[in-house]
Amino acid sequence: MNHKIALEIIEDNRQFLLYSSAMALSNLANIHKDFDDIQDEEVIMSLALNDCIVFMRFQGEYDKAIHHAEQIIERFSETRHRYYIAKLIAIIGRCQIMSQRYDEGFDSLRKSEEMCLNELPPSDTTTRLKADLLHDMAMANDLNDGDPDLSVQYLNKALALLEDSPAQIHKGICLMGLGNIRHKQSRPAEALEYYLKARDIFDEEYNFVNLGIAYGNLALCYKDLGRMDLAEENINLSHELQIRTGNHKNIATSYHNLGRFYEVKGDLEKAYINLLTSRDYAIKSGAKKVYMDCLEWLEKISIKRNDPLNAALFREEAEKAV
Repeated sequence: MNHKIALEIIEDNRQFLLYSSAMALSNLANIHKDFDDIQDEEVIMSLALNDCIVFMRFQGEYDKAIHHAEQIIERFSETRHRYYIAKLIAIIGRCQIMSQRYDEGFDSLRKSEEMCLNELPPSDTTTRLKADLLHDMAMANDLNDGDPDLSVQYLNKALALLEDSPAQIHKGICLMGLGNIRHKQSRPAEALEYYLKARDIFDEEYNFVNLGIAYGNLALCYKDLGRMDLAEENINLSHELQIRTGNHKNIATSYHNLGRFYEVKGDLEKAYINLLTSRDYAIKSGAKKVYMDCLEWLEKISIKRNDPLNAALFREEAEKAV
């Protein structure tokens, strides 16, 4: 097969993987069967990029993604296809951040950014990568409890880069980031404005995964603003979309959000059932944080339901999982 056609197929698959499409995951297995015999370095690197996205986004196996990326970078250190090296370094940075290795992650993101500035030709692809790096720097700073104003600066800089770009989804992701920062600062009305703008972008682009996340974030804001009717409407819209993706990690988060919502609403039975379901999906997908949060709330809800035996079992399960 012509390597250009192979690259187009791999790139199309990558876009669907970034949308957390379970069907794309199945398609990737078939792509490997068709293309693993192609000895073209660009095809090999492009396919490795897809594999790293699977390890990171679908399986939560950050060390595995880092190891695979590092192997490819070492193997093709002299390649002229520098975009793939920059992108793989960016993935390493994101995985380090998700593993709470913030300093290492930030260094990797900076290294990828330097490649964008010094080695990659100006293009919309390069602009999108620069914006993604700024978004991830904001995320790293926020997760490490850094100055929120610095995170806002990174995200606004990313949005400025994307102003003339057709990359609407990237803009929406940055707007969600701004909303997350304001929500974390207990400023739900401001967060709501960013989430609504992001929701409209994802809706127009048919980006159902991020649309589902946006609905979930809107639900949190409406809950904080005392609009429980709108909160319930949005959290159910979010859940429906996440179920459609088939991504177990996203589904785990969605059931967790439903459980927490019903706990706040006082419906302990629905809260309990949704959190139990979330726990099961979190175990399947390796979503450790969601899993631990579920166990914490299942213990609390069991106590509220006068069920000390199950409360003790959930506490014991959490202690073993640490």
